[in-house]
Amino acid sequence: MHSSSSTSRPTAETIERSVGADEIGAKLTSWLTRFADRLEVRYRIDNLGSDVLYVMNQIPSRAVDDAVEYRVDDVYVDLAGDTLELTKGALLVRHTFPAVYQYPDARVVAAGESLTETLVLSLPVKVRIPYRRKSGRGEVRASRKAVARRIALSIGVVPADSGCTFSRDRPAHPDVVTVRGESFEPGGGLLLIGQTMLSTRFPLSEDLPVLDYESIPWDSH
Repeated sequence: MHSSSSTSRPTAETIERSVGADEIGAKLTSWLTRFADRLEVRYRIDNLGSDVLYVMNQIPSRAVDDAVEYRVDDVYVDLAGDTLELTKGALLVRHTFPAVYQYPDARVVAAGESLTETLVLSLPVKVRIPYRRKSGRGEVRASRKAVARRIALSIGVVPADSGCTFSRDRPAHPDVVTVRGESFEPGGGLLLIGQTMLSTRFPLSEDLPVLDYESIPWDSH
């Protein structure tokens, strides 16, 4: 008889949350399970409308040979106070941020259909947010110990009538759609027009270990 490792058993029951946006016919349901060595976050986007939805969950990254890849576990991670923010969607780009941030691409969800993903994040969770890392002085890395006491999951969705343009620019990834269309925000910065962020929040019964950004001066050695 075999016993399960403690790392494979949840340290708490799975928590479920849901939120909807009636004006675009979208619903987000998410589940959080905490293990001793990782978080598992599963979410589902339901398209309850009569037209397609574009889910901005395809965050591109580069392989060692510079090929574009899309990995399900890639997610923007930020720490705001004691809230760990997990985002799959187009971020607000401030004027002070160099023009190197590329919006995520999208997957299409037909009317009446759903999209489901499961993210796995190793503990401690490392902050991963492009405009914060590039705004630091010196070499910036996620190494400063911190804790989170709640988690917020946000998924960006764009309706077909948003005013954006939609194209398939990745022949090696035929299911991926490029979404373009920016607007200037009153507070400063650029944001993808027509995007709605669906967000759910999870309380944590125990502090969650996080590694936040810190700047290491170039002359530190």
